[in-house]
Formats: sequence, structure tokens, C-alpha cells
Amino acid sequence: MADDAAAQPKTGNVHMSVSVLWVYRILTLICASLLIIIAVKNFIDLPTNIRDWFVNIYYILLAVIAILGECNIKWMHGKIGILESIIGRGIFLIFLGTIALEVSKALQLALSIVIMVIGVLYLSLGCHGRCKARKANA
Repeated sequence: MADDAAAQPKTGNVHMSVSVLWVYRILTLICASLLIIIAVKNFIDLPTNIRDWFVNIYYILLAVIAILGECNIKWMHGKIGILESIIGRGIFLIFLGTIALEVSKALQLALSIVIMVIGVLYLSLGCHGRCKARKANA
């Protein structure tokens, strides 16, 4: 029992940030998985133009990158450095959400908005952490 207490962060804010980060990671994993499912479904519907084929490939590739980034795979962070930081993940998710925007498809539109909101939440968490670190050093 004492070991569990020692393993926990001392301040409530740090503990809250860690648990919030896990919630964001789980939401990102779910949304990226759903984006892959949507892209596969779009392939099954046989897109008529070449642009749609490439867009679906981009959805799959970028969603896989998001999943690998959230799983903290070290070689992935070495290849795509933006995924190392919380702010970088937020920027990447906002980018992913914007390219996945499809106004004519309700599910894809909702998913894109959720991905962008998670990206904004990552940005706010990263900026909040930087502000607290600056105040602590001052």
C-alpha cells in the first residue's frame, strides 16, 4: 500500500493532468480507429475518382500514425518528432480533423469535429503545462 502511495504524484494537479492525458489518448485511439473504419468503408463503396482513393489512403495512414503516436512507440517518435510533445500531438490531430472534414457525410463530419476538439484540448493541456512550468521557474 505504501508503494502505491509513493508511486502517485504528490500534487493533485499533476495527477489530474496525467489522468486527463489518458482520457485524451483513449479518445484519440477510438477516433483514429473509427477513421480507419470509415476509410475502409469508403473503399468498399468504390470511389469513382482518383482523388477519393488517395484521400482514403491518407485517412488510413494518418490514423495509423496517430495510433502509433499515442501508444508511445519510440521509433515512431524518432521518425515523426511532432508526436513527442503534447502540443505537437494537438497540432497533428487538428490537421487530421481538418483533412477528414466531409460535410456531406454526417458521421465523418462529427468524427472530424471530435478529432479537432481533442487536438484543441491537447493544445490547451500543453500550454497550461508550459505556463505552470514558467511560473514555477520564476
